[in-house]
Amino acid sequence: MIYIMAHKAFDAPQLPGYAPLQVGAALHDDLGWLRDDAGENISAKNPYYCELTGLYWVWRNRDDEVKGLVHYRRYFTRSALSGGFDGILPFDALAAALQGADIVVPARKHNHIANREHLLASGRVKERYFDAMREVVEERWPEYLGDFDAYFAANTGHFMNMMVARRELFDAYCAWLFDILFALESRIAQRYPQDDPKRLYGYLSERLLNVYIAHNGLRAAQRPVANLDQSLYWRWRMLRRNYTNRLRFLLWKRKHGK
Repeated sequence: MIYIMAHKAFDAPQLPGYAPLQVGAALHDDLGWLRDDAGENISAKNPYYCELTGLYWVWRNRDDEVKGLVHYRRYFTRSALSGGFDGILPFDALAAALQGADIVVPARKHNHIANREHLLASGRVKERYFDAMREVVEERWPEYLGDFDAYFAANTGHFMNMMVARRELFDAYCAWLFDILFALESRIAQRYPQDDPKRLYGYLSERLLNVYIAHNGLRAAQRPVANLDQSLYWRWRMLRRNYTNRLRFLLWKRKHGK
């Protein structure tokens, strides 16, 4: 099953193998779908974990052979320029991709600067949070540290917290991810009790998935992603930027002696 993460009402595609999942359901009125506050859950943490409260719920409460995560406006599509439900890849096509791969992820995106600097420049993640995350990885998963540093020194990766994988891999990744994020959450609360790091863990997890893939040598099947809320012009513009960012990164490295 592929779960469509949504925090508000939307026009859900009626596709076999897809199911809307209300995230942050503990904090909002019922939308009539599956809810992430049933069973074992962290639904109330949604302001800080974003769609990860849904990821956690799927991990702890669902035993589908294939598990996937997309968003109410972002889907795996036939083309990055797709603009309607007819462009969404069906569940069977995504599951079939796992015959030759370990995981389905969004097509690779390129930033114009290194991943670490790009994350910090967004204004969403303070440098002290990044440093604390690296500390947690070094302490709890030291064998991942080399891949962590290599990823953040590069400028490319798979983003948006979207994936499809067999249950065993999906659950193993979640166990690793939430071990890091819960430890980081505790560390930030102790060190910076005055802070209110809204959406922080959702942003960080987009990057950590890449570290997990690299360290475990996973075979990734890349598929285009389209934001169906965007106009065709903006979808084309984002696609073009992905290509121009490759050159911009080379110029950035030369400027900074990297």
